[in-house]
Amino acid sequence: MQILLINPWVDQEAVYGKKFKSLGAVLPPLGLCYLAGVLQKANLKVNIIDANLLSKPYEGIREQIKKLQPEVIGIYATTLGIEAAEDLAKGIKQDFPKIFTVIGGPHITGYGKETLRCKFFDFGIIGEGEFIFLQLVQTLENNGNEFKDIPGLVWRKQSEIFQNTPVVLAKDIDEIPFPARNLLPPLNKYHAKKMLFMKEPVAHIFTSRGCPYSCIFCQTPFGKKVRFHSAAYVAEEITQLVKDYGVNEIRINDDTFNLDEERVAEIFRILKQKGIYLTWSCNLRVNSVKDKSFLKRIKNDGCWLISIGLESGDSKVLQALKKGITLEQGRQVCAWAREVGLKVQASFMIGNISETEETILKTIEFAKSLPIHYPTFSLLTPFPGTELWEKVADYGQLNYTRFSDLTLSHKPTFIPNGLTMEQLTFFHRKAYFDAYIRLEMVIRHLRGVDSLAELKKLWLADFPFCP
Repeated sequence: MQILLINPWVDQEAVYGKKFKSLGAVLPPLGLCYLAGVLQKANLKVNIIDANLLSKPYEGIREQIKKLQPEVIGIYATTLGIEAAEDLAKGIKQDFPKIFTVIGGPHITGYGKETLRCKFFDFGIIGEGEFIFLQLVQTLENNGNEFKDIPGLVWRKQSEIFQNTPVVLAKDIDEIPFPARNLLPPLNKYHAKKMLFMKEPVAHIFTSRGCPYSCIFCQTPFGKKVRFHSAAYVAEEITQLVKDYGVNEIRINDDTFNLDEERVAEIFRILKQKGIYLTWSCNLRVNSVKDKSFLKRIKNDGCWLISIGLESGDSKVLQALKKGITLEQGRQVCAWAREVGLKVQASFMIGNISETEETILKTIEFAKSLPIHYPTFSLLTPFPGTELWEKVADYGQLNYTRFSDLTLSHKPTFIPNGLTMEQLTFFHRKAYFDAYIRLEMVIRHLRGVDSLAELKKLWLADFPFCP
């Protein structure tokens, strides 16, 4: 059976806004690569079309579908990309009605069987999809039509849509093959966000799945139980990336990389034994950093940047978000990072629940007070599958006509009680201007510039913040 996996094209301007689209990232679709790895291991024929990288809507990939003649097409979609996925499936069904279309990704995982109200999707996969998709493909390959026993599957019988019992998550995720990056264009065709990398090409990896925390705004498609790849698995994947793909830097995309500090240390002990040295960055959680020694150790192991979610400068807002951190923990980790020579990218949100003008100003001042290089300010936005989505009417108004309206970066769609869209727009711009357009931040960045190329990258990154 011939299988095709497609990452739909999503307009970067719609995601990041006209002013900030140049700062956005275009990353390899690792979810599809994991799927492809499992399918290849089962001796199935599979290809990937990354239409997002190629900036091609359906019309641009029709000829490739004709050439490859797949029997099943799997489509990935976030909430922002679900309309693009629907348009893609519509074109496929109109031109190739016998092809089975399967929708997967964060959106259907949060939104559930209602996603199949789009009649151009034949099946949907909820949650961790590799082995669900494999079981579905094997059923179709054998001309089966009984789908009720495939956990995690959404399917249609005549006009009725069924959602099966949830999938049992893989206990040992080392059983999942490395992502089939060989099916993608060269890694140097992709790019990370401006200033959030040092050396290209950069590869993104996951060393664990799941998040144990309860933030009301986060989609957690891999569940609340954290499962770790072994240190040996991670070190072997990184070794492959360096030797086979010429990778010079790694971005570790785990929700929280420091949940098991000994495993982190073991990964880089193995890499050193293999003679692998490279720069890398990761996401950390400030209440999981026990002391400065951990940050010093990862700095010595090649880490140059940590990303942390601080969200607000007001303690009561943090409690309302169920963030589980304190302002002091944020201050302490940022200070430690500065002392050991790590750069920090800290994420904040504007328009939180229980927000007021006063709490927004406290967030801006908190961000300015920290010794960080890259503060980012998103707009709090509810997404399907989150507690915020389920209870949004208790906290404010959600104004959208399409899922693609639910952007984080440039247009308020959630208006918390007591505030207006005009206020949120004003304070969102003010946050970026106040944080970046000041002498202290300019000096902080210039001290880290060691080449003309780095200076050019810094200018291109900071230019959109200018009025």
